[in-house]
Amino acid sequence: MRVRPKRAERPGFVGSVFLDRAAAAIVRMSFTFTPTSYVDPYLDYIRISLDNSLWLGRYWLPYRQEAELRRELPQLDFLAGSIIRGRFEIGSYRFNEELSPLVFLGRGVTAAPKEERESFPFERGLFDDLEVEGLTPTPSLEEIRAQASRILAGRALSGLSPYRLHLRSFSDALRFNRAEGLFVGGGVHVSPMPDALLRLSGGYALGRERASLTFSATTPPDRVVPVLDAFWDEMRDMGLFPGTAPVLGSLSAAFGGEDFLDPYFARGARLTLRGPEPASGPELTLRFERHASAARVLSASRRAVRPVAEGILGSVEGRTTVALPGSGRGTLAGSFGRLGEDNFASLLGRAEWRLESPARAWKVRSELAAGASTLQTPPQWLFLLGGPATLPGYDYRTFVGRRFWLARLEATHPLRPPWVGIRTFAALGAADLAGASTPPAWHAHGSAGLRASVGAGLSLGWEVLRLDLARGLRDGRWEVTFSVDPRFHPWL
Repeated sequence: MRVRPKRAERPGFVGSVFLDRAAAAIVRMSFTFTPTSYVDPYLDYIRISLDNSLWLGRYWLPYRQEAELRRELPQLDFLAGSIIRGRFEIGSYRFNEELSPLVFLGRGVTAAPKEERESFPFERGLFDDLEVEGLTPTPSLEEIRAQASRILAGRALSGLSPYRLHLRSFSDALRFNRAEGLFVGGGVHVSPMPDALLRLSGGYALGRERASLTFSATTPPDRVVPVLDAFWDEMRDMGLFPGTAPVLGSLSAAFGGEDFLDPYFARGARLTLRGPEPASGPELTLRFERHASAARVLSASRRAVRPVAEGILGSVEGRTTVALPGSGRGTLAGSFGRLGEDNFASLLGRAEWRLESPARAWKVRSELAAGASTLQTPPQWLFLLGGPATLPGYDYRTFVGRRFWLARLEATHPLRPPWVGIRTFAALGAADLAGASTPPAWHAHGSAGLRASVGAGLSLGWEVLRLDLARGLRDGRWEVTFSVDPRFHPWL
């Protein structure tokens, strides 16, 4: 049964209610509210989910309850906000227990020892009966929003203004690098119809003396969400692994250091077809764009800008995510394209595991990545290793290949949580050109076998900031790095 407000201009809620026909009992409720219900102007969205579980084949009783609120700045469309989330799980029901009258006279509440509670032999999971009834796990915020949009037939659900300033990241407003000099920019966000977004960003590079523009259009969420992007002189960075957060790269370049970029520029358009949740599910991207090399506009003492294969590129790219054993998560991506007169193809796989000890004494993250491409792959699509984020203790992106693999392992032990922790890490990888060549100005080569790095350092402030000392073990050197958790890179 679906519930909808009587009139959209009045406060109301919208969602789904699942009932047990025989018992007329509520099995699940998942719902949100219309924007007129929101009082706080910072509130974007609310999700409420109530799940019941069947006990003794008769009683539908609370099993899991979730509430999620998403808040953003009402004046600015920026990839940052806050989420307030609460989750309750209820279980261990016991029925028809004979209670002594003395139970209600006492003043204390006792529980079985922790070891006994954790070792209790449950014969069935609490969620098993929901699966028997054909119900999937609690839907995500995006799924609830897509469902509610369909029920409301296109009515807006966000409580935020449809007209806002827009920044894809902080570096879209201000950055500094050797290919652009100082860049300043901004953008606007317009929602001409409910949940459809138009975003226009632009800026000017003072050192390069050229402007750049980016336009993006997204339809309301559904099973397939098309996203159209058009761009003029959009700056790109080669390589699979960003060297550092863009803000830190700008600060380093401003004081005469490395900007951790291998930039080039693109003009054209791409169409991406994805599901309602960008981080999961399959994705298909069609590209038609022109690539052009960048030039160094800062002092000649800086690292040279690597040239790229120029011309018109047309490509098809596919990506999907997969669940891996041990609570791991993997991504498999493939592409086929043509640049100029050359056809090329590539395949890339990445896997990640995050583990935490029961007492939270250690947090461990492991990552494995491997890829291969054909002989005619353009240099800007080759795989780059060396330096921060890949193999610290070696010159930045000094190893290049059309085949590569990289394994990284890091562990963190909190000293004074959440402020300070100890980090240890190791990396092992290789890159092989396998008959391919790079432009002479690149000054890069294959790794000539395995390369390894080890190091240790400190994690600061909820493990967001990192100060590390690393050593490249084979013809490497000592290196001190200051970095930010890679999960924050997209909005920096």
